[in-house]
Amino acid sequence: IGIQYRLHGGYYPGFDTHKPPFEVPVVYEDDHFAIVNKPAGIVCYSQRDDSHGIMTIRHALPFALKPPKRGTSEIYRRPLAVHRLDKPTSGLLIVAKTKPALVNLSNQFEQRIVKKTYTAIVNGIPSEPLECSITAEEALILGVDLDTETDGDRWQLIDHTLDGKSAVTVWRPLKYGKSLKAKDSTLTLVELKPKTGRRHQLRRHMFEVKE
Repeated sequence: IGIQYRLHGGYYPGFDTHKPPFEVPVVYEDDHFAIVNKPAGIVCYSQRDDSHGIMTIRHALPFALKPPKRGTSEIYRRPLAVHRLDKPTSGLLIVAKTKPALVNLSNQFEQRIVKKTYTAIVNGIPSEPLECSITAEEALILGVDLDTETDGDRWQLIDHTLDGKSAVTVWRPLKYGKSLKAKDSTLTLVELKPKTGRRHQLRRHMFEVKE
């Protein structure tokens, strides 16, 4: 059960909760923020009805991270995720330990200083229509977080509305692998960069491409 309490360095405050039965690997950590590797199948936050109980990243963070040193200003009583990843998605999650860190990191996301990249495995060989092909420079003009020097030259554009709202994703294949159970006996590793963040956008967009 979560136990100890100290706000100005030492231990994170105790909470009336058990440690979740899963690990959250820490990739980087200092007194102000941390980067953790979110496992697939775990939500970042519980729903309003608390249906996920302690099976959330929010509940796990105080057990996974060290509290800031004594003297660190504006410490949060528990670490807070700056953004979120969908339940089925694994990947890096940035966490704030102090209010200044949360404000600074949130501004970086809003100003698109933070660049998000996703990879996924697609069942089969996704089609790459010539009319949907764009350059990295064209994707950058559209507002997609691309680096024209390192992100290659050709991408596929998906501009399909989702739930009545604009949704834009660019993607490209990285690697093909053989699989006896896959469509066309092939699995495709793809890289994706979304401009927008609609609910399950990347899965829904790639499903349309695959079909």
